[in-house]
Amino acid sequence: MAGAGAATGDVPAQELTGLGDAAMDWVAWHEGYEASPALIGRLRAVRAHISRCLDASPPGPVSILSVCAGDGQDLIGALIGHPRAADVRARLIELDPRLAERGRDAAEGAGLAERIEFAVGDATRASAYRGLAPAQIVLVCGVFGNIRSEDTVSLIEGLGFLCARGGFVLWTRGLRRGGAAHAARIRSLLIESGFEEASVEPTADGSFLVGTSRHLGESPFPSGDARLFTFADRPRWSA
Repeated sequence: MAGAGAATGDVPAQELTGLGDAAMDWVAWHEGYEASPALIGRLRAVRAHISRCLDASPPGPVSILSVCAGDGQDLIGALIGHPRAADVRARLIELDPRLAERGRDAAEGAGLAERIEFAVGDATRASAYRGLAPAQIVLVCGVFGNIRSEDTVSLIEGLGFLCARGGFVLWTRGLRRGGAAHAARIRSLLIESGFEEASVEPTADGSFLVGTSRHLGESPFPSGDARLFTFADRPRWSA
């Protein structure tokens, strides 16, 4: 996870307003996926949810958006060997160009380079998703626990135009340090915003909740460049 996305090109440091700690070493942050049993378990669960969303998607092209995608190992890992991989067109939005480059290398190594686009830029802005939204699958993993609490509503409202009618939003939330109450609020807000729960389950060690919700409504893409959320001052492993 790391903020991202306009479309192409790196974002100058002076433009990183609203992204929390611009000096955060996101590469070091992502090393937890190799060292933390809790994060490894979450990655495994997210991949399983992605696979089920692909299985449930109608025949034909499957568009995917990933908010604050990091190096994309959740989606890349889920697509390797999946029978629907050839149907996928994905945009993974990531702020740190090092992570994006690492993701591009991994996608190329997996034979998925033509299916996955890493866009370096600001994922907090609606413009990051223009041209591909609404998508059949939207990934919001490691995000809700790292944004301002008051922005939970605006992000979920934004999911209404990021996700196609009948599509899926896949989200995570840490359950420690008050996370369980926040996860319950996310579930309620998603339902209020026109989403139906398809699957919500804790990871094996109970550290995270991983949920998939199907979009029953339809929202127009905004004409301006709305900010969907703002990062908290210091990102947390337990998000």
